[in-house]
Amino acid sequence: DFTEDEVGNFPQRLEFKTGAMEVVEFEGGQRALRASSQSDFIIPLPAPARSAPRQVYH
Repeated sequence: DFTEDEVGNFPQRLEFKTGAMEVVEFEGGQRALRASSQSDFIIPLPAPARSAPRQVYH
């Protein structure tokens, strides 16, 4: 969902690596991420919640 991102910019919540990407807006107001060359980015995810250590019994 790119509704909060500025058209023409790369979304701040993603991590840019290489290439040329920008948020574009279609007729009707729908937004998308457009890559105009081969591009790479990372989607940062929250770290998983810590869980109790698992014990394996043999």
